[in-house]
This record gives sequence, C-alpha cells and structure tokens, in this order.
Amino acid sequence: FSRYVLTCINAIHNPSWGDRSAIYNPSRGILANGALHWLDEDWNIVAFDLVLEKFSLLQPPPCVRPAEKNFYTLQVLGGCLSVVNDVNGKCLDIWSFKKETSEWAQMFGISCKSDKFIDVYWPISLTSSGKLLLRCNYKALYCYDPPSRELKRLMSFNSEMEFTPLPWPLIEAIPHINSFVSLKALGERSKKIVKAKNVHDYDAISDYIYRCRHENEINN
Repeated sequence: FSRYVLTCINAIHNPSWGDRSAIYNPSRGILANGALHWLDEDWNIVAFDLVLEKFSLLQPPPCVRPAEKNFYTLQVLGGCLSVVNDVNGKCLDIWSFKKETSEWAQMFGISCKSDKFIDVYWPISLTSSGKLLLRCNYKALYCYDPPSRELKRLMSFNSEMEFTPLPWPLIEAIPHINSFVSLKALGERSKKIVKAKNVHDYDAISDYIYRCRHENEINN
C-alpha cells in the first residue's frame, strides 16, 4: 500500500485547478512559513512553497539520523516548523526551524515516563507560559515544564471522558486557535448540547459545532 500526495492549485485570479506534481507521502502535510511540509519514506523534509508553487528539500536537523530506528514527526510549535524525534519511547528530542536564519535549534530534550516500549508521546502545543502539552498513546494528556524538567500527567482520556472507557481509545488532540470568523454571520443561531454516553452515540460533528458556538459567544 502506497500513499502519494498530488498538489492541485486553485488561484483566485485563475479559478481553475492545476496539477503541479506528486510525491510519495507517508505523513500528513504541515503548514508553516508559507509552505506545506512532509516527511518522505527516507525521512527527507519535503516543502511545497504555496507562493512559488514549487517543491524543495529542507535541510534536516541533527536529530534526524535515517540509519537509526527512530520515529520522526513534523509539528508546528510556537509558530515554527519543528521535528520531533521519539527515541524508543524513552525520550523526545525536539528541534525548531528558524526561518530568519534558515537554521535548526533544539527546543526540548525530554525524558519520558515509559513503563512499556509502546508508550509514545506526541507534542500538541506550547502554552503561553512556555510549557509543552503532550498526549501519550491516545489515552493521557501531559504537560512538560522546561525550568523544572517535570513531565506531569494532567488527565486520562479513558477515565475522565464522557463516553464508555475503551481498552485502547483512539482520541486525537488538536490545539484550538481563536478565529475572527463569526458563526452568526454564517447563519448559525441555534444551540445544541451533545452529551455522549458511549462511543457509539457520540456525534463528533455536532459536538464540534456546539463547542465552536460556545467559544464564539464567550469571545464576543
């Protein structure tokens, strides 16, 4: 099974779709610095400039060593493209790309709390105070404090969510970004509260719409 990404551009001045190119894509695209980024099968960082509409290769950080059996992911942390190196579930090595200097700088080196080899941590977002939010194995939320180097567990998705606990919950954590888009201007007026009792009757779309409306009312 292979996955490829085909770039198609639709410009405002020329409202028609045009193919640009296709690359092998085992990872999702990450938007940063005006370009989409992927990791290819050889752990190269492939960038597609949305203005120039061209592909290029980005020099990887020192933590990327294809010969070693590590797992790499791309993230956006603090507004910068970042590479996360998971070293056998024991530690995270996170590097950030500085567009101004075209150089990589290490953001974090975190020793993880892993009782098993399968414990894997994914960074989610940076807080306003510089702490790093992470999730572990789709089942728990952690916070890392750089000054104290403490990795603290905040909550368990299995025990503190509204639906019935699962033996291996598949829960994605997505950082919220405030928007100036008004839901009222889009014609949204009614409210709907969704409380899921188990995973079978959980309506993710309705829940998302409700949370967006609620946050918009708070912001306004």
